[in-house]
Amino acid sequence: MDDYQNMKAEAGRLRRALQRGQGSLVSAEKRLKRLSELRNTLALRNRGLKDRNEALEQQLEERTHDLKSAYRELSQREKLSTIERLAAGIVHEALNPLSVVVACIDLLQADVENAMSHAQKLDAAREGVQRTVDILTNLQDFSARRSQKKTDVKISELLASTGELLSFELRQREIECDVNIEESIILEGDPDRLRQVFLNLAKNAMEAIDREGRLTLGIEQSGDGNPPAVYVRDTGPGISADIREDLFEPFRTTKEDGTGLGLSICREIIEEHGGEIRVESLTGRGTCFWVTFAAQE
Repeated sequence: MDDYQNMKAEAGRLRRALQRGQGSLVSAEKRLKRLSELRNTLALRNRGLKDRNEALEQQLEERTHDLKSAYRELSQREKLSTIERLAAGIVHEALNPLSVVVACIDLLQADVENAMSHAQKLDAAREGVQRTVDILTNLQDFSARRSQKKTDVKISELLASTGELLSFELRQREIECDVNIEESIILEGDPDRLRQVFLNLAKNAMEAIDREGRLTLGIEQSGDGNPPAVYVRDTGPGISADIREDLFEPFRTTKEDGTGLGLSICREIIEEHGGEIRVESLTGRGTCFWVTFAAQE
């Protein structure tokens, strides 16, 4: 009887121990499940914080870039403002008397046209004065913010007239000139200002070739849905990368007798018409200037 009681008691203790163990096991499983849920929640929060940090870093980088661009633009505007005031003063002081000198030389040439030696000297004098007038005119164009004449402009006609204007000098230099104007660009703008751009680009190309090369003016469809682009291409010596970096900045020139204002004026005129100008060049293989305009409504 004592053995039975002892066995019964032992069974009870065993049952209670098992019950306690099961409870501990269930509790441990619950704690593990809760821990796993907390870990997943923490991982999600960490991922969210990482995404927000990356977004903030991107925004900071963009704002920094915008601030740097704004600072460069402000500095450029301040420099241009100073240059414009200086140029306006030079033009005012020098252009009028030089124009009078040119007129006087014209009168003298008419009087001494039979005296060849004097006529040649007057030709040289007039050429030098006219060169000065051209420089001052460039300064005037650069410093003046002239109002545009608004009218419909056919770019193909401007390119064709540019080729015609340069035809004599091109033949003298033995430079072949192609004008490819199968595509059409019509925009609202100032035809005289735009003609100045393409004439300047073509003259630069001609002077870069110097002799026996090819100059091509044309309009090309981009093929990607964008408006057609105007190009002026030459087979000259090309432009090195270090010069291309600031080619459109005022007073940047590689010519001994250049003012460095031509391309700066070209860029200003194109931007006035909502366009963009850029250059591609390979040293020893030639240069191409591209002009694109915003799509016309």
